[in-house]
Amino acid sequence: MIWVHGGGNTGGNAAQPFKEGTFIAQNQNVIVVSLDYRLNIFGYPGYVPAFGGKNLNPGLLDIRKAVEWTYTYIKFFGGDPESMILFGQSAGGANVDYYTYAWPTDPLVKGFISESGVASSFGNFDLPGNNWTYVADHFNCTGDQDQQLKCLQKVPWGDLIDLSYSYNSTLNGGKTLSFGPQPDNQTIFSNYKDLRRRGQYAKGGYLTGNNANEGESLITPFSEANGPNQTLVYIQSDLLFNCASNSSATERSGNETPQWRYYYRGVWPNQNPFAWLGSYHSSEIPQIWGTAETWGGNKLGGPNTPEEAAFSRYIQRAWATFAKDPINGLSSLGWPKYNLNEDTLVQLAYNGSTIPQFVSPMVADKNCTLPGHSA
Repeated sequence: MIWVHGGGNTGGNAAQPFKEGTFIAQNQNVIVVSLDYRLNIFGYPGYVPAFGGKNLNPGLLDIRKAVEWTYTYIKFFGGDPESMILFGQSAGGANVDYYTYAWPTDPLVKGFISESGVASSFGNFDLPGNNWTYVADHFNCTGDQDQQLKCLQKVPWGDLIDLSYSYNSTLNGGKTLSFGPQPDNQTIFSNYKDLRRRGQYAKGGYLTGNNANEGESLITPFSEANGPNQTLVYIQSDLLFNCASNSSATERSGNETPQWRYYYRGVWPNQNPFAWLGSYHSSEIPQIWGTAETWGGNKLGGPNTPEEAAFSRYIQRAWATFAKDPINGLSSLGWPKYNLNEDTLVQLAYNGSTIPQFVSPMVADKNCTLPGHSA
């Protein structure tokens, strides 16, 4: 099980304690590989004139290299190179999905899990290259495009990161300084809906889904008593997660891809500092990794309830069962393959339940036809 961490492609790493693989490895007899990849301007520099529109997403190329390395060497760790999957969350989930389109005929892995993020979730950044130009100007890198690139390559990496983190959009006319995936027709494309409909992606088994209250922890500012603006929460939860997940799963299942879709609704006392958070973004992670007692999703920690402990064992089993057999494994647990028109949305941890319910996708997607809720 090869893990791709999230963090908006600007932060995060493979060593975060609540994503530590010991428990799922021991409990489910799997090998967990966690990888790092270049982030921010190093991994997603935007439109760099000297690149000529190619190789705009080194971070995704790093993920491919890590998969290739694992394929070659996992046998020395007791693993099987023909039994690998990629799984990731948030930007990591989207990166897993990007991977399926970038290497459709030679993925080296047999299955994919995207938690809270697919290729069409987050969009692209900085198409005109304004962010790169701003950084070059800031460090007085002038001349033609090649001279500009060589100049920036000599800037200490810490200075580049400091600029990114200290940048104040208010002082720059509201313009953001964001670095993220760019279409280069190699690793990132601009026509994912069309590619899905034509089946132009790796055909391994696919599990995708998201949490019921994604936007609660992503919208700022917020009131400790009542949370953030609920209208914005609903729009973001639908636009980036519910409706994007539905679209991806529906179009893949139409191509007879072994496709499952989950909807996580767990709320546990050792993970929720505010009652209004609900099943917030990333809150499924400690359940999958078995780290809720130590870290929670927000370092609360504390004992699991009996229901939480049982559910954590169940979701670990489900993810590992998929990993061991991405084509038929989840069917052996009774999970139906996704069909937009049937009760095939796998609802997890609803009201603390330790077993799933199979419900209509409309439970998650009821607002997807509203203006602004779906891309």
